[in-house]
Amino acid sequence: MRKLVLALACACLAAALASAWPRQTAKVVLTGKVQHKGTLRPVEGASLKIYQLIEGPDLPLIDTARTDARGEYAMNIPQGQRFRLTATAPGLESSSVFVSTENLDTRSFGAVVKQDLVLGPKGER
Repeated sequence: MRKLVLALACACLAAALASAWPRQTAKVVLTGKVQHKGTLRPVEGASLKIYQLIEGPDLPLIDTARTDARGEYAMNIPQGQRFRLTATAPGLESSSVFVSTENLDTRSFGAVVKQDLVLGPKGER
């Protein structure tokens, strides 16, 4: 009988701790390159913004980044969501793409998603 009471007490304690413990959302590293459409050369100093896709007029900004001399960027985003990634650079048209981390393995705390973007000259479509 004591073993049963002890087992029930342990189970109740474990359940209470599990519900009180803050749930950790896995972070995903989003990486990629920004290139010039005509030359495919890297675009240094391009500004990137990633917004969470939710219902409503205002999309929450999740993270920002700038490209380095190789046109590369990296930012952290939460797992299990959808986003809009936008890249801008002076003299070039902005570009936006959709990114999803919804189908990534939720047990993986180190996932990397790669997304490249190409920016063309302003006025060119």
